[in-house]
Amino acid sequence: MVTNDEWCQISYAPFDFRQYHSASISSTSFPLGPRIDTWKSFQKLWAQDPPPPSLLASQRKYAFNAVFTQGTHKTRAKLASLINSHTEQSSLVVYTKMAKHWAKDANSPRTKQVNTDTVVKVMTDSVFTLAPRGHHPECFRLFEAAEAGSIPILTKGDFALDMKHRGCTDPLGQWRDAPVIVLDSWTELYPTVEGLMKDPVRLDQMQQEFVAWFQGYMRGAAANFEDALLS
Repeated sequence: MVTNDEWCQISYAPFDFRQYHSASISSTSFPLGPRIDTWKSFQKLWAQDPPPPSLLASQRKYAFNAVFTQGTHKTRAKLASLINSHTEQSSLVVYTKMAKHWAKDANSPRTKQVNTDTVVKVMTDSVFTLAPRGHHPECFRLFEAAEAGSIPILTKGDFALDMKHRGCTDPLGQWRDAPVIVLDSWTELYPTVEGLMKDPVRLDQMQQEFVAWFQGYMRGAAANFEDALLS
């Protein structure tokens, strides 16, 4: 059995596998992966004939994208405010769409969300993707960024977070060695990205390192799944 209990509160049921990692629960952790609607948009993009080229980081249009719902955590609202305050000040080319309220169907014309086809195209043309925590630090955007070859940006607080009051411990434990950008706080976002964008060769190296890490992580997850099934 599999659970995707985001709050890590279902520890009493006999689940063999779980999404949303918690070091204190013995179930084998699955990678969360992209949202299903976003995954379908990736598949649609890759099915084009010819398929679009996979751009090097140095060839991408956007320095970063910020596509998230503000209401799922207070730090997201603060980050949105910071980004909005830099709109006129920074020379970085960025893509931002920060809806105030979460919607189950991002592709519904009745919501203020960005449709997933657009999100995928933007991420595949972004050097970095912001992945601020929602209810749980391990969010879909981490995996969507990886599929797009875009380097996630997080904060140290996400890794230091201990959600014991909700049953989750070390929720980003499987990402500790990932070559992503980890800021002390979101206030470092613009100076950090502006500095990195000055070295296109290093950007390409960072992208290659992250893609290689993610491929290894997913291979390891598949091996753990097979081992668990056979045990």
